[in-house]
Amino acid sequence: MKKLQSMIITLLLFVLFLFGFTTFSTAEDSIEVGLLPSENTVTKGNDFTITVYIDTSEEIGGWEINLLTFSQEIVQLTKVTPGSNWTEFFDNGTINNNDGNITGIQTWRSVEPYPDNYHTACTLTFNAIKPGLCTFELVFFQVTNSSFADLTFTSKNTSVTVKDSDQDPPSDGNPTIDDEIKGHLEDENDDGTYDNFYNNETGNKTKTELYDEDTYLIDSNGDGIWDYLYDIDANTLTKYSKDEDESLDNTVWYSLGIGTIIAIIILVLISITIKNKK
Repeated sequence: MKKLQSMIITLLLFVLFLFGFTTFSTAEDSIEVGLLPSENTVTKGNDFTITVYIDTSEEIGGWEINLLTFSQEIVQLTKVTPGSNWTEFFDNGTINNNDGNITGIQTWRSVEPYPDNYHTACTLTFNAIKPGLCTFELVFFQVTNSSFADLTFTSKNTSVTVKDSDQDPPSDGNPTIDDEIKGHLEDENDDGTYDNFYNNETGNKTKTELYDEDTYLIDSNGDGIWDYLYDIDANTLTKYSKDEDESLDNTVWYSLGIGTIIAIIILVLISITIKNKK
């Protein structure tokens, strides 16, 4: 009987270890490299910037943008500026506005301290030359630790809308948003559910979807990815992240699974104890 109890306790400890190991592994792979525009919408003829950032808890020794692409018919790249951590050795790369890309931006540090938190890798300055949606994509990127070994990471791309004028159309009584994005919802088929978001700054219509009661998902730039949640009753706009939703769902189910296993083991131990007393 003692042997059985020992086996059950060992199993319980193994489950707890597995839970802790999985949590540690998830936290360890937490480097994110992304693109952040200075403005989501710019007027034709104006300059704006795209910040290339690295969000990490591990020391970074160097990085390289092998290929970053953009919509050359809408914007032109004019300047590359290193982040404050990367001025020691920095190669500006090669700009190719005809094909809409830049290659070979690279840098490294030879001395400590190595950056180990959220910071700017470099900043790209663009000029808006034509109205439309401009997409920016990190196609090939490499990042290394302080020992110059390659690190794994996730990446986030972005887009910017270039507009031709500042005129805002009437909302015709539809829910109006005046926040990070400006515009209104539209019910195209009069079925009581809003189908589109009209962006005052771009003049474009993009998709919306009912999320929960009077809350809508909004694709603000037409890239097929939900960007915001808008609560009509509260008139509040919040950024939406599908990854966070999925992560929360996975965590809940994972925790429930672990809790169920632990509960079963405890019940078995209690049952064995009661039988022994009898």
